[in-house]
Amino acid sequence: MNLKMLLFASVSLVIFASCHDSDTPYMTLATKTLVVEAEGGLFTVDLESNLFYRVNNDCQAEGSDSHWAVIDSHETQGEITKFTIKISENSSATSRTGAIRFIGDDVTPLKLAITQKGIVPKGISPATESVDAATTESSFKVFGDKEWRAVCIDADVTVSPTNGVGECDIKLTFPENKTFVKRTIEVTVTILDDKDYTYTLVQDAFSGILADWDLKSLTSNTSGTFADGEAQSVFPGANGKYIAPSAGSGKIEYWACDRTGYIAQTAICDRAVGGNGDPYVSGAIPGDYWYICGDAKGAIIPAGTKIHFYFVTKLGTMCSSYWMIEFKDGEEWKPALPISTLLESATETISGASIDYSATITYNFAGMLLDTSNNGAYIPAEGVFTTTKDMDEIVLRFGQAGRLGLSGARYSGKYIDCTHASGQTRFSAQHPSNPETGAAIKEYNQHVLLEIVE
Repeated sequence: MNLKMLLFASVSLVIFASCHDSDTPYMTLATKTLVVEAEGGLFTVDLESNLFYRVNNDCQAEGSDSHWAVIDSHETQGEITKFTIKISENSSATSRTGAIRFIGDDVTPLKLAITQKGIVPKGISPATESVDAATTESSFKVFGDKEWRAVCIDADVTVSPTNGVGECDIKLTFPENKTFVKRTIEVTVTILDDKDYTYTLVQDAFSGILADWDLKSLTSNTSGTFADGEAQSVFPGANGKYIAPSAGSGKIEYWACDRTGYIAQTAICDRAVGGNGDPYVSGAIPGDYWYICGDAKGAIIPAGTKIHFYFVTKLGTMCSSYWMIEFKDGEEWKPALPISTLLESATETISGASIDYSATITYNFAGMLLDTSNNGAYIPAEGVFTTTKDMDEIVLRFGQAGRLGLSGARYSGKYIDCTHASGQTRFSAQHPSNPETGAAIKEYNQHVLLEIVE
């Protein structure tokens, strides 16, 4: 008797019927396993049976209604049915498994287990990658089972290994990028019986710290290089004193102008260091400047570079409330922050003399906050400026823009005509004061910072 059947190749359930040629039911599967390559194909399996049976297809892609292995066709002769199994290509590197099950009444179910290999990757991965300027290592993988070699023409790049057979991780080592342009590194991988592949690594241009002064940690060093043994007596100049950074390259100096015409009281110009690392100067007058310098260790800093600066300062009562923060752009000094103007005038000097003074001043930093003792409070100064000239170093200049004593304090409104301990200016390791009350926070981990930003 011919086999009666209902067959749907694309669905998981197929029902077959057969004549019973013997009293004992049986079902035999000639092949119980199929192991196929990633490209898939057509495969035949013989099933002999004298009973009704169902076919259940478990070769289903995860999360999908589709099947990667299906019964494509069949041919029946007597009690033997030859099934043609169609297996789709596996485009993944991961193998997959499934089963086609034959379930009959009163017999043990049979299973055709199917394993399909994943593709053997070839070439390289990744083909492109980006790293920051400080990164000095990267890696990529070579796939396949062929001989290969890897070559980079850059003399400062080490490739390891440079040749091999089959899958391998290749490591690159290279120096930090201390330039201000992105760097591209290329490694050519030649695989036998295949094309050349190129691994392209883009290393970002240098950005980050030019110079950083962790003031509290520098206390002992700053005491040795910045503090004066006695008050400065030769002007103008920096008296050979400086503050070296804790990171990066640069220095901080205090440049004192000529004191001719100023009445000397308790200090002429005296550099010192506080117990928490604060470098400060007593006897400061208009015309003096702090210089904050940072460089890229010999590299040219190109025009168009954005520079971020930050520091915390505190002003003495015999200093102006109004200061200028400038940067050197080529040979020109430019404001590092937006500027304002102010008309100031005085009829008396700090020393008590009469004066008829009136001038319009230009400034971009105002120390208008007083502390709880009516002295200058700790105030942050921060900004970003952009150079327009190629420079071998970045230089900030911070100096008094006005000529009258600190607003609201003891010498407010009086013309500065003398040097005094109260003419004090400093960079501070302390946090900025409370912006409403001027109360000191008394935490000491502030920095003076020059850094390149994107």
